Amino acid sequence: GDGNTSTMRTPSHSYLLTGSYLVTLNYDDGNGCAGNISATVDVIDRPDCDFASDPEPWEKLYGDFQFNTPVKVKRTPFNEVLVLGNVRNPNGTSSTGTLSKFDAVSGSLIWHFKILDPVQFRDIEYNLTTREYLIVGYTDPFRTNGVDQDNASVIIKVTDNGSTYTSTTAFNVYQQLGREYFEEITRHEYPVSGANGHDFYFTGARNYAGSTPPPPSDKDEHVIGSIDINRSTGAGSWYTATTFVGDDEYQKGLFTIPSGQVISVGNSFPGGNNYGIILEQDPVSGAYVNGIQMSDIIDLYDGKTYTPILPAMGDLYVVVGQHFGSREALITLVTNDNNTVLDAVRVPEIKQFEEVYLDQYGNYYVVGQSKNTADNGRNIIVKFHVVESSNPAPVYTITQDWARYIDDGESLYERAHIYVDNRSDFIYYADGRHDNSSGYLLSDMLVMVTDLDMTSSDCIEDETITFNHITIPTQTITPTVAATPLPSPFSQHVYNDLDYLCNDICIPPCVLDWTWIQDDCYGV
Repeated sequence: GDGNTSTMRTPSHSYLLTGSYLVTLNYDDGNGCAGNISATVDVIDRPDCDFASDPEPWEKLYGDFQFNTPVKVKRTPFNEVLVLGNVRNPNGTSSTGTLSKFDAVSGSLIWHFKILDPVQFRDIEYNLTTREYLIVGYTDPFRTNGVDQDNASVIIKVTDNGSTYTSTTAFNVYQQLGREYFEEITRHEYPVSGANGHDFYFTGARNYAGSTPPPPSDKDEHVIGSIDINRSTGAGSWYTATTFVGDDEYQKGLFTIPSGQVISVGNSFPGGNNYGIILEQDPVSGAYVNGIQMSDIIDLYDGKTYTPILPAMGDLYVVVGQHFGSREALITLVTNDNNTVLDAVRVPEIKQFEEVYLDQYGNYYVVGQSKNTADNGRNIIVKFHVVESSNPAPVYTITQDWARYIDDGESLYERAHIYVDNRSDFIYYADGRHDNSSGYLLSDMLVMVTDLDMTSSDCIEDETITFNHITIPTQTITPTVAATPLPSPFSQHVYNDLDYLCNDICIPPCVLDWTWIQDDCYGV
């Protein structure tokens, strides 16, 4: 479209100027099959997402006298850190979603709120150009005394006025079938033409008609759809349900890749086995594109694209989760060219990885809880990268850089969450921890910003872990992906300010100035 050409099978190209470009693919197999196909690509300005000033590393212990745990942490383009969480109600029967905003540079708390209704928050995504956020989750009770409940899914829009949030923002409640929830939401990292602004994708699960036992139950049907920042489902949006074996749980992770596909990951139960599943769908129509089954006892939770140095066929991406058979954390590198796992490692010291992030230097970051009971469930952050060699075909090796944890003397830790992007050189971290020195009770949240090598805090310690390389067989699967209506929502808007306390922790140790004072103790 701008005069540049490529003969690669899966080329990528960066445009110098914004505008609409007509991209043409010319093909000729040398046997009389020749022609071309064209499509228009719209190139838009991305906002300047760099920090106006670099953050100073900081730590905050944040919460009240209840059970407070984070579920996501993210940095926005506006020098702010969002911490999405839940606070368990005193009777223990339900939880209430919370959202807190911190200044990314100073760590000061700007505002925070909670939903008064019993709603569990699960994920949050932000708009690139305005202070608007979308939150997904579900109503409580989800399960009571081991019995699944007929609940509902929610999508919430929050408008941020900078120093305050808009408390009249309504949240949409969607009543589908049986036990249900929306689990993940993401904005397409590589926007595609034709989506008409519906570039937020959300995924979850609901029960399906005819299941045994009948709804509400734990028999899931995967659902995924697209919306715009106003939660509109107009032209360009879609909503689909997926059927593979009748109990499908690949709503656990959601990410996008440069070729455009929207990818869901999780697991399913072909033949009664808990196999890892990767499902690729078209970002504009929701149509099935590709499906990969990892034929081992695996749960998958998240992924990020991998850009190879050597020429490669198809798309490559890193997918993380758990080797469910051994209860060990799992990292894999996958290609959709022939649906192959190029490399995989099990980490026996860690339970599982539920998130993976990529910095601007090609390094990946994951976090998971220690399996050692003596560690009280402490959270271990791992940095790794992929080493490429040619022998003569490309060989990919997942390689550990370091493993570290944050210790301030707690007796028990809840699951941690991190955030890293390709626009800043910092790790944004949040976890839940008990019996802390602040005097809060139950579990409170640690919110922290540190450099990419985690050298900025006196609370950070090195950990020793092992990368055991394994082989995972795969096969191509073709689930049924069918358009399904998203029910018309009904709206509620009940918010309240939080009364959380916020303390600094992990301060440098005292420096003592020893001055000798002579004293004649013997009176000689």
